[in-house]
Amino acid sequence: MSTTLRPAVPSDAPTLSAIAISAKSHWGYDQAFIEACRQDLTISSDEVSNGTYIVAEQDGEIAGFYQVHGTPPAGILGHMWVTPSRIGRGTGRVLWADVLKTAQRNGFEHIEIDADPHAEGFYVKMGARKIGEVESSVIPGRMLPLMRVDVAPKQ
Repeated sequence: MSTTLRPAVPSDAPTLSAIAISAKSHWGYDQAFIEACRQDLTISSDEVSNGTYIVAEQDGEIAGFYQVHGTPPAGILGHMWVTPSRIGRGTGRVLWADVLKTAQRNGFEHIEIDADPHAEGFYVKMGARKIGEVESSVIPGRMLPLMRVDVAPKQ
């Protein structure tokens, strides 16, 4: 299955939001938790217009996406989500490789990620390391792994 990467367009926003919500739900969280997260997982067309959102298309459908932002030298992975039916099939690896390329192009020396605990293992496999914890913006007292990956300098 081939994957095509492209910049997101504002009309993608509802699909990106649906992917983020369904991917979060994939990890078995209850509906009350998902509802509490809904605002943070909803991406507006304005956010897409003003940010670096990249989508992965497979078979003509959006299979996942990411968003990177920040001010060099520090980048932040704001979103990275894969449609649940594509989890474990290489889509995340394709997106991650592009995250690093985008970070490099933008002059970031490292990327930080407030990771879902279920995604920590993926980020470790991709070369990130846990540097601490950060409190959830949704559930006070819930701690999330704070991950960091160094970005190779631009050649």
